[in-house]
Amino acid sequence: MLFPARKQREESGRSLCPLLCLFFLVLFCLVLARPLCLPAGEEIDDRIDVMAELGMPGSFVIVMLEDDSIPGKWHRMETWSYYSLSVQFYFLDGILVDSDEMPEASATILLANMYSPDQFEAGMNMEEVKSKIIGETPFGEVSLEKEIIPDARIIGSDQLLLGFIEENLVYVETLPVVLSDNKGKVQ
Repeated sequence: MLFPARKQREESGRSLCPLLCLFFLVLFCLVLARPLCLPAGEEIDDRIDVMAELGMPGSFVIVMLEDDSIPGKWHRMETWSYYSLSVQFYFLDGILVDSDEMPEASATILLANMYSPDQFEAGMNMEEVKSKIIGETPFGEVSLEKEIIPDARIIGSDQLLLGFIEENLVYVETLPVVLSDNKGKVQ
């Protein structure tokens, strides 16, 4: 035989082929096609895993948009910030889509973790937010000009900013408060 090493490589490659195919099939089901591999009626929510592992985010932003093609269907985009880890997580409809490093906090920060992302639901109105979340906490309200966004209001409360359009909650942002820099100066 002229090329014995080549024949050996070909034979060893054949034995790996089924293993590689199995590996890629498992990878596809676990990562790329998770929704296709779930039992009927079950949904993915990576937020549960992140919160179980890291706890409540130091602050978060939620943007909720109604799907024009499916009445009553909302899409939820979230950014969770963990200042002690210098990392942010980005979710779309509960699925973790990305993470990113944040600059390290150079100040003492009072986190806004009296709120939890799961307290806020798409389509909540102001009365529901008051009764379930804000309670008796004082808040301020600003109506936007009709030329900018018709029927829009912004509500500010204790480390919390809320946006409503046509009485539906569409924006939530918790606001950490910077207490002092590393030198102890209040900012």
